[in-house]
Amino acid sequence: MLNRQDANGFLQFIRFGIGEKTYCMDMSSVGSIMRLDSLKPNLEDEEPAGWLVTNRESVPVFNLSKRLGQSMVGDPNTGRIVVLDAKPMPWAFIIDMVLGVIQAAEENVFPMPSLLQSPSSDLYNGVVKLDDELILYISPERLNPQKDSSSEERMKERRKQEFIRSKSVVSRHNQTSKKGRRILFFYTMDSGPNERPIVLGLSITQVLEILEPLSIIPVPTSAPFVLGLVNWRNRPVPVIDLNVRLGIGLHSFDSNSRLLIARTQSNGELIGFHIKPNVSVHSLPIPNQVSSRVLRVDKDFTRGVFELEDETLVVPDMDMVAAPYESSFQ
Repeated sequence: MLNRQDANGFLQFIRFGIGEKTYCMDMSSVGSIMRLDSLKPNLEDEEPAGWLVTNRESVPVFNLSKRLGQSMVGDPNTGRIVVLDAKPMPWAFIIDMVLGVIQAAEENVFPMPSLLQSPSSDLYNGVVKLDDELILYISPERLNPQKDSSSEERMKERRKQEFIRSKSVVSRHNQTSKKGRRILFFYTMDSGPNERPIVLGLSITQVLEILEPLSIIPVPTSAPFVLGLVNWRNRPVPVIDLNVRLGIGLHSFDSNSRLLIARTQSNGELIGFHIKPNVSVHSLPIPNQVSSRVLRVDKDFTRGVFELEDETLVVPDMDMVAAPYESSFQ
């Protein structure tokens, strides 16, 4: 359902709260908002949570918090039921409170990053930037518990084909010469006593900025390695735990951590992750040999593992790292 623009060309959203988090949705999707005491509860501990019963129909009401894996405040004084103007039949969901109507220019409404587009987290149309704040933009069509599963399968297949095409671009890119190129070395964890250090490396052309960590907005239902979204230069960027994504261990953040913003080589998707403050830049080629060391690293997410003079170099494949979660296992 398309969001209608007001007379000034802005898009309108209803903003609402569930637990401690806020979300928004197209105003054009909303048919009405009812008090929580209008609900006829389901006596069984299952969905729907209840019904809105009128003279014409019985509208099923669902717990949005369960879809998002969150806890609700459950205050009957502020709780509301949002009835959606859905076809062929209306349905509704419970929220903790209505926070008002917001307006946003079209350029401040962003699609969800590819990394966060997966069956488990495909509840969002995107992200709305309101001043310096990022608000998750929920899709009522994808949210519907009674949605058509065939459309979800078509969406998954489309993403799979897009990912296959992007990998073909990466394959061609890998055939280019490394002469004259530079690589950034960085660390995401400390090495243990008498343990050969692991350094990670990215082409300097993929590194956009290294900065102090930014405030992270969690994204419910996202993959376990996803920390959330940050507002980087007025655009939403997903932040991950790179160690978990690569399978090389857990990352321990501390006050000295930095946030590295990188881009993929195939389509310029942005992604962020925390690193240690010590970084260095080196010109290629660097003397090395292919590593035979047994590491807990998922090679599907690397371009290679190499032994240098004093440490082991892991080169992440950022196109795989930033791919939709389900595409990583095709």
